[in-house]
Amino acid sequence: MSAEIGIGAGVVVDGRLLRGTRGFAGELGHVPVRPDGPECACGGRGCLEQYAGEEAVLRAAGLEPGADRVGLLAGRATDGDEDVRRALRDAGEALGMALTGAVNLLDPEGVVLGGALAGLAPWLLPSLRAELARRTAGRACPVSVSRLGPEGPLLGGRALGGAGGCWTIRQGSLRLRRTVETCRERCSSPVRVSELSTTPR
Repeated sequence: MSAEIGIGAGVVVDGRLLRGTRGFAGELGHVPVRPDGPECACGGRGCLEQYAGEEAVLRAAGLEPGADRVGLLAGRATDGDEDVRRALRDAGEALGMALTGAVNLLDPEGVVLGGALAGLAPWLLPSLRAELARRTAGRACPVSVSRLGPEGPLLGGRALGGAGGCWTIRQGSLRLRRTVETCRERCSSPVRVSELSTTPR
């Protein structure tokens, strides 16, 4: 599971990514956690993204979005900013609610936080784990943090894309400079930056 403005998840079954009939499996960000909550861009209300996406957390903490949103939130939380800590605690709770349905439905071996969520794990995990344990049928599902950090989703997508081709990254959607440098170091295919697309070519 990873997040920036939106929140997505990858379901891995027997070592293979579950894509779904239309390729939309893993849209965790549009699972409703509060049915009467704010309207979402998808047309629903109270979606997880409205409570645990980066912009939602910044808004709840009373902060303006900047270039390094995760760094801003982590820095303020480390410094003891109670508004930021409360916003992250509430985001963790919402993540736990959304994950409960997936865990009860799929009974996975574990859940891994990646992307932006990895950098905020110290403040998200306590409420996330508590909510998940409280709502899950049977033994609580373990939740861990990806060692790949914010580059994990991009590197995972590149691995699934196979060799060859060119990866195009939408400018502004990722912590661009470090991510592109990391991908260029680790990926065999060329990487270029675009305003338009995040899809492999």
